[in-house]
Amino acid sequence: MRIRPTRLGLEGALLLAALGVGFFATAYGNLLFLLLVFCAALGALDLCWALQNLRGLRAQWLAVPPAAAGSPREVALLLARDRRGGSFDVAVLAEPGGVAAEIAHAPLLRGELRLAAQAPPLPRGLHPVRALRLVSRFPFGLFQATRDVPAAAEFVTHPVPCPAAGRAAAGHEANPAAAAIRGASVAGLRPFRAGDPLADVDWKASARRAAPIVKEREREGDAVEVVLDRRCAPAALEAALRAAAGILLQANAAGRPVLWRSQGETGHLAPRAAAPTPLLRWLAGAEPLPPDAPPPPRGSPGAVHLPGESAEARHA
Repeated sequence: MRIRPTRLGLEGALLLAALGVGFFATAYGNLLFLLLVFCAALGALDLCWALQNLRGLRAQWLAVPPAAAGSPREVALLLARDRRGGSFDVAVLAEPGGVAAEIAHAPLLRGELRLAAQAPPLPRGLHPVRALRLVSRFPFGLFQATRDVPAAAEFVTHPVPCPAAGRAAAGHEANPAAAAIRGASVAGLRPFRAGDPLADVDWKASARRAAPIVKEREREGDAVEVVLDRRCAPAALEAALRAAAGILLQANAAGRPVLWRSQGETGHLAPRAAAPTPLLRWLAGAEPLPPDAPPPPRGSPGAVHLPGESAEARHA
C-alpha cells in the first residue's frame, strides 16, 4: 500500500508550519498551541483512516467481453472486504494498454459489492491486466491511499469489422464471400421479409405476383473459410483483418460454420456460436510477418484469401 499527501494535504502542511512559526514568534501561545494540536490531530486521523480504508479489500473480474478497437466495453467486477466495518469512497483503476484509467467507483463497500464498469477504448491487440488499483482519499482528502490487488484478466480487442465486407456478406455488393455465406443452392421461393438481401430477389417472380419474392437458399454444410497471409505491411494487415472480421462474423451470424487459417494458426467455429472468443482472439493478436516467412496453409478451393495481392506487392 502506498500513501502520499494530496494538494490539499500539502496546503495543510504549509498551514501547520505557519502556525508553528506563529506559536514561537507571537505572544498568543495558548490559542496557537490549540490550533497546532488540532491540525496535527486532524492530519494523523486522516492518515490512519486512509490506510485502514483500503485494508482487507480484494477484487475479482466477473466478465471482460471482447470489444472492437476504439470502442468502450462494459465489464463486471466484484469488490469484497474481508475485515469488519466498511470502506468508503473507493475508486477502481485498471491499466489495460499500460495507461491507468478509472473504471468504477464504490461509495460504500460492506461485504461484497458487484460493480458494472466501463473500460476505456483500446487499440487492436491482447491487453493483459494483472492487478486492479484501488484509490481512496477518504475521509478528509489530505492523503491519497493506493493499493494494488491481484486481479488477472485479458482485454481482447479485435479489429472493427469492415462495413464493405458486412454489406457484401448480406448480398448488397459483389464479393466472393457473399455467395459462400448465403449458400448457392436455391430451395424455393417465398415472400420478401425485412432484412433479406437484394441479391436474392427474384425479379421475374416478383413481377408476376406484383409483390417482392426472394429465393430461399439452402444452408450448406461447408464452412466459410478465410486464409490470411500475414507476410505484409502493418497497414495491409489491418485492412485484411477488418475484412476477415466482417466476413467471418457475418457468416457466424448467418448460421454458417467458419474456418480460418494463417501461418501457424488454424481455427474452427461452430454455426451461431454465442461467444466466438477464439476467432476474436485470433483477429486481435495477429501480427505481420517478414516477406521470407513461410506461406499460410493452402485452404480449400472456395476459401477467401486475404490480402488479395501478392506478398511482394503488399510489402511495397
